[in-house]
Amino acid sequence: MSTPTPLDLLAIAASCLVLEQLLELFLRPRGVLRGPLSFALGGAAVWTLAATAVDIGGLSTSGVLVLAAVQMVSSWAVVLGGTWMALIISYRGHLVDPYLLALACTPAVAMVGLLATQPTRPLVVTRIVGTAAGSVIQWGPAFWAFTLAAGALVGVICALAVGATVATVRGQRRAMVIVMLLVAPAGVSWAFFVADPVSGRWSLVPPLLLSLALLIWAHLHHRLPGLAHLPITAVRVMREVQSGVVVLTPELIVLETNAAARAMLCASTCLQEDDLVGRPWREIVDPVLAILPGGGRTLTATTERGRVLELMVEDVGGDGTLPALVVAASDVTELSELRAHLADQATRDPMTGARNRRFLDARLPSFVAAVDRNHDMSVLMLDIDLFKLVNDLHGHAMGDRVVIAIAEEAAAALPPGGELVRTGGDEFLLLLPDTDEVAAAQTGDLVRRRCAQLQFATHGPPVRVTVSAGVAHCLPGMSADDLLSAVDRALYRAKDAGRDMTHA
Repeated sequence: MSTPTPLDLLAIAASCLVLEQLLELFLRPRGVLRGPLSFALGGAAVWTLAATAVDIGGLSTSGVLVLAAVQMVSSWAVVLGGTWMALIISYRGHLVDPYLLALACTPAVAMVGLLATQPTRPLVVTRIVGTAAGSVIQWGPAFWAFTLAAGALVGVICALAVGATVATVRGQRRAMVIVMLLVAPAGVSWAFFVADPVSGRWSLVPPLLLSLALLIWAHLHHRLPGLAHLPITAVRVMREVQSGVVVLTPELIVLETNAAARAMLCASTCLQEDDLVGRPWREIVDPVLAILPGGGRTLTATTERGRVLELMVEDVGGDGTLPALVVAASDVTELSELRAHLADQATRDPMTGARNRRFLDARLPSFVAAVDRNHDMSVLMLDIDLFKLVNDLHGHAMGDRVVIAIAEEAAAALPPGGELVRTGGDEFLLLLPDTDEVAAAQTGDLVRRRCAQLQFATHGPPVRVTVSAGVAHCLPGMSADDLLSAVDRALYRAKDAGRDMTHA
């Protein structure tokens, strides 16, 4: 047994620290990489300790063979953990399942089986050389085949890691590069071990450098936010984002879509991404979306399925690359319904549900402007007779009941397209499109008769009310103010004539 060198002591210390990190990961599991990271940490620590024990020497042949088996199993665990991690960060983690992982352990199990059987042992270890500096294992052809398989997986790891680094967003790219730079020295030293397998000088260096890299990674994990999460790629963003994204050629041929776009835009919901690429835009979308606006503009349309979609078109061909259009689609149905509801509530009287003065000021000019020789339009103004007396004798609560009941009767008499507006405390205006003066007066009489039949219970005799009505017919050339003045004068004539009557 030789005296442990500083390199041996460093390897033992690094292994202990790696095992400490592994214990912490078991006690406080975090992140989607905890499974493969556990493989890598445990394999690196055991591999380093086993290589250190062989390097120090002083062991029997059986002990060295056991440590050789441990090195192969632990190094394979590192490779499997690295492959697993690479699959996850490149978003191919769905390829990993327990059965596949168990199958992937077959090479290491086979190597242990070969090493444990006397006739096949020379295929793995040809001889063990004891030197003053420790023991040196001379490896056989099966071991180098095993190493070749591990090297192939390392190549896969590198390819996936480089691809994920290139595709990831800028804010995480630095973290990915740091990880690769940390692991690269271990791979270089492994190449030196393969090139010089006889001297034994490189047997300890690869696991030691790998253990140190994992320790630094674990330390930086809490300092670099990019290391704490999976790399985010543009493809992943398109796949997961709730907004629809479609890339088109200038001729409006589909180049790429995401699932949200297919759900929102496609006339047929059963279309898959492969069914869309290469097809014209107008063939796959709802007809109201077939004509796109120019770059930088927005189109809002309601589809045949009743969804309100907002499309923003951007021209991304101005930087010298292949010209293309990007359509970003959002489903604003709920927002549109909320806006319509709020707009409707802003023009309604909260007590009666009738329209308010704001609605009248905005809508009456368009009603008046639409009048010509072929279109009649009249207005009917209602006023509750002696309403102040109802409030004074029975209270404002009774007054509110009366106002609400009168509004219900007036609303029931509205023709199609008509509107009921509460213009004051006890005044209502009925907008009556396609209605001449005679029909408007008949509507006024109908409302008066219905209101006269109302009774409101009290502790004494029931309260009964009547209404007066004024009618005005809108003539071509009249303004909104002219029409309101005319109907107001008609109402006053009804009041002066004795109330509870209709006057034009």
